[in-house]
Amino acid sequence: MALYQKNQSNVYQMAVHRDENGKMLVVKNPTAYALPGKSSYEPEEKETDGSIDLKTQTQIEDFLNTFFKLYPQASAKELVYYVKDGVLPAIGKNYVYDGLAGKAYYMEGDQTKAEVYVKYLDQDLKITQVMQYKLTLEKGDNWKIVEAE
Repeated sequence: MALYQKNQSNVYQMAVHRDENGKMLVVKNPTAYALPGKSSYEPEEKETDGSIDLKTQTQIEDFLNTFFKLYPQASAKELVYYVKDGVLPAIGKNYVYDGLAGKAYYMEGDQTKAEVYVKYLDQDLKITQVMQYKLTLEKGDNWKIVEAE
C-alpha cells in the first residue's frame, strides 16, 4: 500500500484594529486568500543609444560622479549649484559614494536623460545601498539636474 503525501499551503487574510490602549480587535474574520506569487513584470531598462556623443557622455558621468559623491551630506543650499528648484531634496545620510552600478545616457526629444544606479556604503547600518535615479539634465555654464523621478 503506497501512501500519497501532498504538501499544501493555505493563506488567510484578516483585519485587526488596535485601539489607543493597545488592545486588538478582529474587524474582519479570516478569509481564504490566494497564495502570493511572483510578478511577471519586467521593467524596461534603458540603454545608452548613441544619441549622445562620447565627449558629452564623459562630461555627464564626471558631473554625476561629483554630484553623487557630495549628495548624501550636502545641504539644500549646496545643492542649488547642481539641482534646479530643489528637484532632489537634501538627504543628510552617512553614506560613502561607491560608484555608478549601472548607467544609460540618451536623448528624449530635446532633453538629455540619464538613468543611473548609484551605490552607497551606509556607514551607520554597514550595508550597501543601491538607489535608482531617472534624471533630466540641462547644460548651461555647468550641468544641472532639472527633473528627477
